[in-house]
Amino acid sequence: MIVKIRIKDILIIIVVFSAFYNGLAQDAFVSRFQTGAYIPGLIGVRDLVAPSGSGVMFANYSAMLFSNRFNDAKGNSISSIPNQNLQITDINIRAYNNTLDFMYVSPKLEFLNGIKYMAYIDIPYNTSSLQVASTEVLRVSETIKGGAAGFSDITVSPLTLSYSKDDFEITGGYTFVAPTGRYETGDDTNTGLGYWSHILQIGGYFYLNNKATAILVLPTYEFHGKLKDAGLKVGDRLALDYGISHYFTEKIEVTLQGGHVWQVGEDSGSAVYWNTTVKDRSSVVSAGVGYWFLADKLYGHLKWISSYGNRQFFQFNGVEAQLIFVP
Repeated sequence: MIVKIRIKDILIIIVVFSAFYNGLAQDAFVSRFQTGAYIPGLIGVRDLVAPSGSGVMFANYSAMLFSNRFNDAKGNSISSIPNQNLQITDINIRAYNNTLDFMYVSPKLEFLNGIKYMAYIDIPYNTSSLQVASTEVLRVSETIKGGAAGFSDITVSPLTLSYSKDDFEITGGYTFVAPTGRYETGDDTNTGLGYWSHILQIGGYFYLNNKATAILVLPTYEFHGKLKDAGLKVGDRLALDYGISHYFTEKIEVTLQGGHVWQVGEDSGSAVYWNTTVKDRSSVVSAGVGYWFLADKLYGHLKWISSYGNRQFFQFNGVEAQLIFVP
């Protein structure tokens, strides 16, 4: 029997942006590089599927991301720092995220026609390191280093509902990201965003081969509160995840997925000094393999992730490992 687990991991990649911008600028300005909290492609294909059982469940996500390129508004690799007399010759960035997830799943609620209620909390720990080789106007070479480590912003979903039939399933809910991570404008050791993020999702599945094959389509809308120590409200974002999962046996799963995120609203506020008509975007593709080590109890998944077509965003590659335990 294939037990389906729904866990949602929101990786806060802001630590990389903080290290990159603050490590180079060394000023008290708000970073012009704002990503929002949700990065598509990091969830598993079946993460929105309601588990067949009920009760408390646990999961752990570990992701390692690597980047040597930041794309500008036109999708070209950045070669200089705005407002700085620096020409970049090499970028080397590594970011690590480990997220512990606690989740509650209800039995089918008869008064809601068999809908299941789910809630979860994610506690993430991030580290990042940065090394940039640059040349000043006077052609003096130097290497700039930075980084950050610590607990990041906590993610909470107080309301998620799932309704399933034999050949389809619909899951939707509300999630917020609380600014519990360390943040101070101008600090190069930030591990959080510094503002609240609100995420609305509704995902659909279409099943084939007695649910051995699942096709996912998941739109996401994200909006934000104001930055806590400066006059900035980050623009809204729209994301789309899609993918396919297939079990070749009851233990072995293969996944293929993609995703896109577009900034659809302009950054606003008194702290904004950049061109707000320029909006970031990013696309990702991933492939993975899953395995049930203990039937219906312990599941692991390993996948490769790569981004492409990015604007105002890091071009990155990475590896993500997932472990799920069902008591």
